[in-house]
Amino acid sequence: MPKSITNLVPEQWRELLEFLAAPISWIPGMQQWLLEFVFGAPSGWIAGAYFILLLFPVLLWVGGVWCTQLALYTVPFRSGRIEFIKLILLAWWDAALAVWTYWVGLARFFVVIGGWILTLARLALKFIVEFGFLDTPFGQPTQLAKERAHEPSWPAGSRINPIARANACHFDCSAKSCFRPSAVRR
Repeated sequence: MPKSITNLVPEQWRELLEFLAAPISWIPGMQQWLLEFVFGAPSGWIAGAYFILLLFPVLLWVGGVWCTQLALYTVPFRSGRIEFIKLILLAWWDAALAVWTYWVGLARFFVVIGGWILTLARLALKFIVEFGFLDTPFGQPTQLAKERAHEPSWPAGSRINPIARANACHFDCSAKSCFRPSAVRR
């Protein structure tokens, strides 16, 4: 128990106050140690990992310990003590489940973000290859790139339908003029 609180009580009541405060007197020290551990990271990356992985579970732990220890004071005055203790244990089970669900959700979130990054990188590479930004390797003349710019890019099935062939040709020319204006000649 902090000395500042015990000094407020008369001398004859201090021992009784320390006895009654024994179930919660250790919590502030534990709370201070846990929060110093989370907030006192040596580097920025470790601090970020602590904040993401440990901040909410530590806050849940500290809040649960306070509530449980303060609820112990009410047990002698309750009529359904056994049911109350069962509910306290069930609340701790729910807290452990919440922490596990939080960590699994974080893992799923980072897997999804990684998938997005890989998919966008693959899409960007496809885009670069599709529109011919990597047509000619270094050292080749650009004349080959100009000759390839006028090849039809529509699939073989559109040779049957002239409207589809015309639309594909217009789309091909407009896309190439957008990204390489020198590739389209009129």
